[in-house]
Amino acid sequence: MRIRNAKIRNFRALHELSIDLSNMTVIIGENDCGKTSIMLALQVFFKEKKLSDAADYFKRKTNNPVVIEVKFDELCDKAGDFGLGESDYLMVKRTFEFNQNAVTEIQRNGEWVKASPKLLSALPDFVLVPADRNLQSHGKMAAKSLFGMLFQPLVRRVLNEEGAESAKELREKIRSGVAKGIADVENALKEQLNNPSLKLEHEIDVDPIKGIDIPIEMSDERAEHIPIENRGAGIQNSFILALFRTYAKYEMGDFILAIEEPENSLHPRAQREMGWAMQDLSRTSQVICTTHSSVFLDLGRLEDNIVLRRRSDGATEPAYFSLDDPSELNELREVMGIKVSDALLGGGGNCTLIVEGVTELYAYPHLFRCIGMNPRSLGISIIPAGGSDAKKMLMHARILKAYDLPCLIVLDGDKHTEAEKIKAEAKEISVIRGIYVLKRHSFEDYLPREIMIEVINEFCQKELEECGRGEAEPISKFDVDFSKPIENQLKRLVHEKYIWVRFEYLKVRLGEEVGKRMVERGLKPDEEITAILEKAKEIAMG
Repeated sequence: MRIRNAKIRNFRALHELSIDLSNMTVIIGENDCGKTSIMLALQVFFKEKKLSDAADYFKRKTNNPVVIEVKFDELCDKAGDFGLGESDYLMVKRTFEFNQNAVTEIQRNGEWVKASPKLLSALPDFVLVPADRNLQSHGKMAAKSLFGMLFQPLVRRVLNEEGAESAKELREKIRSGVAKGIADVENALKEQLNNPSLKLEHEIDVDPIKGIDIPIEMSDERAEHIPIENRGAGIQNSFILALFRTYAKYEMGDFILAIEEPENSLHPRAQREMGWAMQDLSRTSQVICTTHSSVFLDLGRLEDNIVLRRRSDGATEPAYFSLDDPSELNELREVMGIKVSDALLGGGGNCTLIVEGVTELYAYPHLFRCIGMNPRSLGISIIPAGGSDAKKMLMHARILKAYDLPCLIVLDGDKHTEAEKIKAEAKEISVIRGIYVLKRHSFEDYLPREIMIEVINEFCQKELEECGRGEAEPISKFDVDFSKPIENQLKRLVHEKYIWVRFEYLKVRLGEEVGKRMVERGLKPDEEITAILEKAKEIAMG
């Protein structure tokens, strides 16, 4: 079985949300937009947990029940057990009154009827790996721990495939099957960590009453017989990755893995391996993850990404990938100097500013604050296109269009040729709500020049001190012709006076620090910039 849609009402941050899921779903979005609430809602649904904490109810209104409705497909031979045809969906609804047992219903002929115990036992295994991996409580191989729950599908696979005639034989088959699974996990870990000396040792205790306990110790050239829960977070996540690879090898079937921020404590190479392992697992099982990592977006299919955004009224809504012309898909997947993650990890999704460079990326959030706006709460994001190249800017816009996310494009005043190219093609990209060509030469000409000189001198002097090169004569405002474009002048002055500092390296610091000091000193942006900020707010507010 696979989840195709989940409707969640009155749970935590979610008043009402309907979200479609694929075999491999990657959910992204700003913090506090509801990603964790979705994952916990699915866990509550499958575990039938009593909800006795007011924090589990939207706005703590415990008089409004939590209702979670899940649509399953790929029922296969189980469809007949539910009185459904093989092509039908299975609709299951669970209602959670405050501190009461859940009421489970199934939809038949458009009506909700009480679900049978047989149905409940047929639902797939569901495991949530939370972002906050509490290694002390979840690292142990106990029945209700994270690692224990991850091993349960392996144990169930042994039981389904092998069977047993007696309790003793059952225990032996479980021990044998789990031992084989751990051997596979060990081999995967050796490969991932490039450490052939690594060993996993375990003792499995199978008790008909208490369940299964699988304490695992890890040994390598550094230490011997260390419980897996006492190893570092990176090793813990590598262990989880090895488990996923083992599941993919075994073709687990009815198994749903939900994992928050799989990139946690993994270096980039290991993140890529985790992404590949999750994709492999999604061929036979279902994988749902939330992430802030570009790796998982850039490795996967555009169609699997869902962008969550918080509307101005506080409601959360998903944005899905969709193209009017399917032939555009291959072009979007091509390497064209940008990544999908550049367009989708920029912020909240209610409005995106596509700008030229990093100075704008770091300055604009502060410029919003200068006029009393909080871009994060408005769901406004800023994407640097890495220059004024029309092709790159339009590609960002086309990716945003595929998710129906509106945007504005802002170009420096010396880029009229690129602006004409963008305007010519923008008619076909409906999400572009405005194209702004600044009147002055570059964005830096809109920042207070005295503050820019102040920031450059402070930063460069500090750099010289740290590398033991002493002091240099600072840049003075009299070195600058205020009637001419500023960027090339500053670049020349930095090269002359601070020869060891690269101006391009300074530009990140410039946008951040100048913007911050403008807020601190109560300065307002130029009217031309303010008009762009106001337009972004108007779009974000819908």
